[in-house]
Amino acid sequence: MAKNEDNLDLDDVNNLKDVWVQEAVVYSGDTKIINDQTHEPEQELPLLAAAVLGINNTATPTPHTSKYANIWTDIDTQEMYLNEKPTCYLIVGKPGLGAYSLGEAMAKKYNCVHLCPRNIINDEISQGSNTGMCMDFNMKHNNVCSYRSVLKMLKQKLKSPTVHHRGYVISGIPILTANNRPYNLVRTKHSEEAAFIVTELLVDLVMNLKKKKGRKTQVNPESGETSATSLNMEEGEQFPEEEEEQQEEEAEQPAEEQEVIAELPKFHLDRCSKVFYNVKTFYETTQAGLLQQLQELFHLSLKPDIIIYITCPDADVITKKSHKYINYKNGQNTTEPFVNKVESELRWPTKYHITEYQNPHDLHVFNPKYNCRPPINFKKKAIDQICNYRELILPFIEKKIMDYDPKQVIKLDGRTSTYQMMYQISERLLLMDVKPIFIPEPLYIEEPPEDFEEFWKMVEETNIIQSGVLKFRHYASPWLNRCPVELKKRQSVIGKPKFAVKFFKHVYLLSSLPNFIAFCRNPRPYLKLHYLEPTCRMIVVGTKSSGKTMTAECLSLIFDTPITNFQKVFEVEHEKKYQTFATNILSELIATIEDARFASWQSKELDRITMLNNWNTSVLKVLKEYFPLLIERFKFASEVQLQETESSDEKQEGKEGEGSDVISSTEEESEQVVVEEKPQADPEFLKQFNEYRERLSFLPILDNVDECQSALQNQNLYRYAPLELTTVPETPAVPVLGDEDVNKAISNYIAANDLKKEIEPTIEEMMTEIKRIITTVDTTHQQETNSKEFFGRYIIDDFPTDPEYWEYLNEANLLPDYTIATMENRELEPELIMHYLNIEKCMKNYYETILSVKDPLFILSKQQKKKLSDNRAKIDVKTIVHNVVDASVTYDDVDDASPYATEPSAEAMASFTESVEKFREGWDNVKVKLEDKFKCYIEVELENKTDVELLEEILLNIRQGYFLKSEPNEDEEMEPDEENIPKDLLTYNNPINLGETSVYCPYTFFNYGVLWEGKQEFSLKYDNKIHYLAKEEFVELFQQDVTKYQAYNKPNKKWPKLKICVTGCIGSGTSTLAKRLATELGLLHVDFAHILNNFYMPRHYKKVGRPYENPFKDVTLEEEGVVEFQMDEENPNLLADILANENEFRRMIYNYYERAQPILPLVMHKIIKKLWSENPYVSKGFVLDGYPRLQQDIEDMVQCVCIPDLVIEVDSTSETTLERLGPVLFKRWKLQLKEAKEQHRKFLEHEHNEWMKLLTKKIVVKVIIEDILDQIPIEEVPIKSEADHRSVESFIVDAHPAGSANVDPKVFTAYNETIEEIPMPVDTREWEVPNEVREGIDSRLEAIHEADYESMQALKDIVTDNKIKLVTIDGTKPFYKVFRKALSKLTQLRNRTSSLFEQTYIISTDIADVLLTQGYCFLSKFGRLCPVYVHENPQTILHSYKISRRKGKLFPVVHRSFIYFISSEDNVIKFRSDPLKYITSEEIKSFKPYPLRIAVIGTPKSGRSTLASNIAKLNYLICISRGKALRSILDNMHWTELASRISKKLYNGEIVDFDDLMSAVQTIAIDHRTVTHGFVLDGLPSTPSEGMLLAKYGLYPNIIFDISATKDIVVDNCQNEVYYDIIKYKPPYSESYMDNRYAKWTQRGYKIRQWINSDYQNICILDGNASKWQCWQDASDAIKELISKIYYYLTNVETKIVPAHAMAISNEIFEHKASSFKNFCPACLRKNVLRHIDSRGDKRGVVQYKNRFYWICDNHMKIVLMFPDYYLTKTANIPEVPAVVHVISADNVYENGICIVTYAENLPGQRLERGTSEFAASYKRKTYLFCSERCLHKFLDKPHLYSDITVFEASSSFPRLSLNKLPDLGYLEQTLGNMLTEACCSVNAVRPKYPGLNFSHSALIYIALYLKTHNPRLPKEKFLFYQKALKIFESRSKLILDLGLRMRSMENPFSSYPKCRHDKSRRCSYVSGAGEMSTTGSRPSSIISSSRD
Repeated sequence: MAKNEDNLDLDDVNNLKDVWVQEAVVYSGDTKIINDQTHEPEQELPLLAAAVLGINNTATPTPHTSKYANIWTDIDTQEMYLNEKPTCYLIVGKPGLGAYSLGEAMAKKYNCVHLCPRNIINDEISQGSNTGMCMDFNMKHNNVCSYRSVLKMLKQKLKSPTVHHRGYVISGIPILTANNRPYNLVRTKHSEEAAFIVTELLVDLVMNLKKKKGRKTQVNPESGETSATSLNMEEGEQFPEEEEEQQEEEAEQPAEEQEVIAELPKFHLDRCSKVFYNVKTFYETTQAGLLQQLQELFHLSLKPDIIIYITCPDADVITKKSHKYINYKNGQNTTEPFVNKVESELRWPTKYHITEYQNPHDLHVFNPKYNCRPPINFKKKAIDQICNYRELILPFIEKKIMDYDPKQVIKLDGRTSTYQMMYQISERLLLMDVKPIFIPEPLYIEEPPEDFEEFWKMVEETNIIQSGVLKFRHYASPWLNRCPVELKKRQSVIGKPKFAVKFFKHVYLLSSLPNFIAFCRNPRPYLKLHYLEPTCRMIVVGTKSSGKTMTAECLSLIFDTPITNFQKVFEVEHEKKYQTFATNILSELIATIEDARFASWQSKELDRITMLNNWNTSVLKVLKEYFPLLIERFKFASEVQLQETESSDEKQEGKEGEGSDVISSTEEESEQVVVEEKPQADPEFLKQFNEYRERLSFLPILDNVDECQSALQNQNLYRYAPLELTTVPETPAVPVLGDEDVNKAISNYIAANDLKKEIEPTIEEMMTEIKRIITTVDTTHQQETNSKEFFGRYIIDDFPTDPEYWEYLNEANLLPDYTIATMENRELEPELIMHYLNIEKCMKNYYETILSVKDPLFILSKQQKKKLSDNRAKIDVKTIVHNVVDASVTYDDVDDASPYATEPSAEAMASFTESVEKFREGWDNVKVKLEDKFKCYIEVELENKTDVELLEEILLNIRQGYFLKSEPNEDEEMEPDEENIPKDLLTYNNPINLGETSVYCPYTFFNYGVLWEGKQEFSLKYDNKIHYLAKEEFVELFQQDVTKYQAYNKPNKKWPKLKICVTGCIGSGTSTLAKRLATELGLLHVDFAHILNNFYMPRHYKKVGRPYENPFKDVTLEEEGVVEFQMDEENPNLLADILANENEFRRMIYNYYERAQPILPLVMHKIIKKLWSENPYVSKGFVLDGYPRLQQDIEDMVQCVCIPDLVIEVDSTSETTLERLGPVLFKRWKLQLKEAKEQHRKFLEHEHNEWMKLLTKKIVVKVIIEDILDQIPIEEVPIKSEADHRSVESFIVDAHPAGSANVDPKVFTAYNETIEEIPMPVDTREWEVPNEVREGIDSRLEAIHEADYESMQALKDIVTDNKIKLVTIDGTKPFYKVFRKALSKLTQLRNRTSSLFEQTYIISTDIADVLLTQGYCFLSKFGRLCPVYVHENPQTILHSYKISRRKGKLFPVVHRSFIYFISSEDNVIKFRSDPLKYITSEEIKSFKPYPLRIAVIGTPKSGRSTLASNIAKLNYLICISRGKALRSILDNMHWTELASRISKKLYNGEIVDFDDLMSAVQTIAIDHRTVTHGFVLDGLPSTPSEGMLLAKYGLYPNIIFDISATKDIVVDNCQNEVYYDIIKYKPPYSESYMDNRYAKWTQRGYKIRQWINSDYQNICILDGNASKWQCWQDASDAIKELISKIYYYLTNVETKIVPAHAMAISNEIFEHKASSFKNFCPACLRKNVLRHIDSRGDKRGVVQYKNRFYWICDNHMKIVLMFPDYYLTKTANIPEVPAVVHVISADNVYENGICIVTYAENLPGQRLERGTSEFAASYKRKTYLFCSERCLHKFLDKPHLYSDITVFEASSSFPRLSLNKLPDLGYLEQTLGNMLTEACCSVNAVRPKYPGLNFSHSALIYIALYLKTHNPRLPKEKFLFYQKALKIFESRSKLILDLGLRMRSMENPFSSYPKCRHDKSRRCSYVSGAGEMSTTGSRPSSIISSSRD
């Protein structure tokens, strides 16, 4: 698509692409290429029936082209089968070949209807119809039934429902006689009406003769006309006896109805009518009659799908007919079998038998008793009949057969028996994938149980097809107990068990005998899926304000049905009845009402007159008082005006007159005047004046003095009176209905006479109106659907529950299919009643509520209504106001329902309570009545439900009303253990028919995405499938809506990622294994301890666990268990409270790992829910390390539905734990000890330093204080003795070695005192002994291991109980073994495919045939082709079914509703391991079966027959040879004329005639294998004549293998030949005999090879001198290549250009379908080169494009295949073409026979070469001779370049010189000049450069080699040597160029250097391709150092 300047999309259909749109260019082409918008194809939306079945459980509506559609559900498979047309067959051929017997056999085997003249006539006569009686009458009176009558009856029979279901097989038409006359006289026949009248007259005559009462008048059921005897009776007249008979019949009718037997009628075809009527006698030609029969036969309403064409030689037809006898007792035809009286002792081995057919053992023995031979003139009549057939019918039939697809035509040999023909037909139909016809089969239960549950159990126990452990049962259909026939009419009627019918794998219940018969005749129209849509015949009832109208509105929106409100109907009926009563009452009260009206009028008139006079008097009185004031005001105004006039400059003349001079002014002006005069006038005057003026404001004369004066004088102001006083009341009208007084009088009359109850409609009147409404709906719907549906849709709202109404519905058979009751089930408390009273006052809008519904019914209805979103804008305001319930008000919220809720009154409470109780009482009676009639009722209680929940529950019950229900599984079959049962996929079958999720719980899979195996005790059976649930609570949830947890139509489900838990005792290696598994599987590794410490424990808390322990730093936790937190479930902050307590939380985690005590469930639930429901864990999958450990962990996982796919327990011993963890923990302790000692040393050093600082500080302070004290004067102290000084000195000396000489004694004194006060810190800490620590570690590990071991044992038990997969691995082994073992346990999970839930069964071929014939299973889109085979061999053209069947390697596998035929054991394993992979494969769409036709010829005894038999055996081909054909004819057709001629020749020792031999080959080739798989011709064709006959018969092979062997090999093979299958010794042929055969084959072989190479060119030479294996391998390779070419041709011939050489195109076929280019290459012709196929003789260039053949030369094949439209679509203009001639006329030879091509190519050198007659061509009436074949081809390609060249004629004066006499230069010019020029030009073009040599040397070597290769006199051996040297030189010269181009295309790794990372101050710049790097400074030292390193 391209855009132009106008922004329009241009559709470039002609591939013009980048074409510029120029200005001023007007487009005048097709405007369709301009697309302003894209129209997407409309998609068919799913039907409402999909909501009943489940949105994901059906693909409705099914695709129209369903051949290769993927159908997954049973119901969709049945739907597609029912939508397809039944297969119809037509048998044509010469009369007398057993067409009738074949038709009968086909009708019996394929369940179709055999329609032939014999059966049609017998059926019609046996049914006793008018047509049958008339036909019987005519035939008894020798009136032959014409073909027109038979064709008319045939057409009417084709309209029978049975034919539309079963299809037909037609035989015996056209009706051919032995009459040779060209014209036939068509006589008139007795008509049906005449025969009917005569029959009635005869019956009446006999009855009258016997003095019995006359028979009742009969009516012709076909014509609808009465007989003549009834014309004398008047309408309504009836005999008394007839009335009594009718009464007796009516009385006996109920008893007869009870005794109806479920039995099908004898005749299943419809009766015919209006076949025989009066026509004029006329003549018609025999040929026209026959052609008319054939024309109508091939253009029937149900066209034949398969044509069965029976052929036979004429003589054999007569022979076969002569063996037919007529049994005069039963009228049956009997055929005397052909018995071969000559028996031979020779028994050939099985490999020499060509047929597979085996005669049945129950062949009847011919008994001549009661049989009559044909008449004497039989042979003559038979010959005449065959001649008529050959001349008149055969050409038309062959033409019609040519129009049919060859695959749909089955050709049979009429010389074979009916059994053999049936065998050929059945084998052909096997691979044509013809759908079998399934006939509904009545169950014929003698005493069916009344209870449906017992009936369905009985059905499941009977009619079982058992295959080993498998049991294929029949079960209930989706229609369940409803009658499909009635449901098609759109009415739900429960069927009866006695009318039960078995069809497909289901059982259907019909409601009556007519429905039973109609369904058995043709079930197709009744089993459409859209009929499962709920029938909208509904009544909504309920308590007051319970949501009835809201429910009705929702249903009306879904089903697009109007609502009929019962109360509105009641009001309408009440109004009608009131009008009737009111009319009658008015007739009685009309006089009284008229008198009252007149009295009232008279009173009103008198009152008006009185009031008018009073008004006039009062107004006049006021006007009198006003008039003087008015005059005074005007005077005052005149004076003021006069003053103003005098004072103005412009004086104006005043106007004269009194009142007339005053100009009236507006009210505003007058007021202004008043305002102006107010200051000057009297205020009292003005006040009085204004008061009167206001009182008289209604008078318009207040400002006119004259009019006021006139009114006062006349005393008349009536004209100014108010309108109500001047208007006279109307005269009283005649009282009518609707007047207020009339209504009041009528109401009073009704109340006075107590007529109120009589006016209300009665129940009968209401129900009559309801019935009328329903009948109108049904009639209208029937007219709209053209009587396809009889019952319409209706919704009746607010229907009462009174029993009388429902009894009337029951009697009238008008009970609704669905009755919906919304009722209040709670106690009627005042708050609840007030809630409902307030609801009535609310504004009600349902639209928002209805749109919130999520039920599938509503979802699908919205999808079907595209404009649903716009409906809200179109809703009428009245509709919104008057709808029922406000969506914001819920039923359970009573307190806040209304802001004005108050206590209800006692009267309101009593009324509401009474209405509810009345409804409950009536509803109980209604339920009983509905249950008796098996009608669906839906009872919904309002407690704790919102409006949306209410609607969803109603819609759910509507979907499940008549549908299947799940029930507990009561079967004794145990659930299989997948791990313990060995699964041999070649034999294993699971006897349990599992549901959608196999053994896994569907509830957890669809809601949580968890694969959790269900339990046997929680299993449910639904739709004949077992569903396993994991918990008891899931069972109830699953049963609420089973379809929600099914997705059969979506088999490729999204599987959850793997979730693996690795657990075990301490020291078992779980962490190491979990990490390796996570890495190997690409999953997340999750350490549970890490999750606890880093995600859920607050970050400021001390982490818990051995990796975080440090005994030298940590505070030891108390030796107590986990503190039991106060679990208050109502506390919303419970988790926060738990996490806030650090010590208790840490101790809980510590005890979890150390003492195996559980963590609180609240904490654990939060952790595991995060792992199982949040990303990235869900999207990536994980391996959980260290969880679960305890039994409580499993309980938490089960409670949270967090189930892993696998729990791996790593088992280990305490010794292993001590060995693994003891040294690690001890080493860690030593490191911690070292670290603790170092820290303690630093701590002591720091303490010592601090002590020294403090010590120094105190000493200094003391010394200073002592110095200060010393300076204070004190008393002298007596000097101590010397001893005392010594003691002090000794102390100081002891304290310091320096003595008193160097240190101040005061300092030491202070030091000693401070030391005593603050002693020096001393290290008193005691460190643990390593041995004790090691013992403690070991004892701790042993304790932990013991606790873990006990926990693991308890964990295993609960894991097994909860169906959680657990595997135990020995962790004491080396890790690589543990890891390998774990991977082996995970193999099934790792290889989990999309077919995890799929279930397959392998069965035998016999069981497969039974299932297919009974309709339990169907053929898939693959037919009988193996899906694995076609998936792995996408380019195959061979069918695998018969090949596998012949090998005994055919394995039928059942998957869902289909049977797949698998071709080998390996393919069975592949298919059953992953069936969806192969079923969804698209290769089947491109599979094109084609027969493989091969021929093998060659020298005698070269292995030809061995190769042919091996090819035939491998590919299931029929191997045909001369000997096999002759033996087959003599053995199986010994009675034929052909066998007689062959046996006569052989008996006389003569050679069989060529024609007879080829006829035998053609006869044997009429085999199903020839058409379906192909054939191998052994030794054929050996002559061109045989090849032409094979092409004529359509048996020419696609490829011919020619085995060429030498005579020595042939003789050697003959001498070593051994026949193991022949008992008698067969000596080898003599050498002379073989020499003779070899010589003859050499002559014949040359001819056949030459013929093939000149025509088909499909011969393949095999070297017979090589080994047998090599010969077989070469042939296999050639066949594979041929198959691939044929496949490409078949798949692309209709859309692309394809090479057609593999299809063996003959010259005749090529010329017939050649294009306008004929045999010329279109690409060459465009260049004016006449290159055609005749000049080249190579058919490898033949291509087919658009059903035309073209020939393309080798040079242009590639370009033409790329652009076929460019080269092949234009019309060719073929110029004159030169022709090769072999006869030459000397007069027409051009230029005396000089080769002009050689002459032209050697110019300017005049090289004259004489041409020869061997290479001659004729062009433009001239003959050209050429010196070589090369020159001839050059001329043929481009004749225009050479045809007009004139050879220069040398003068006779110049002598003729030879080359030897020329000088050196002349010699070189004449001989080597041109050649050197060409060599130099070639050097210039090639430019060779040999590696290692310079250009000049390379050029010289090239010129030398060029001259050698172009030397015509060079021997062939040396020419080949130099040609090879030249090619090697050229290739090596191109080596440098190729390397350069390749290096240029490769990425140069040295085009840039990496960036400098060490020195950030220096930046490297890149120089691409240079390999150098420049920097801003010197080279960085880091780079230098790294390079040195």
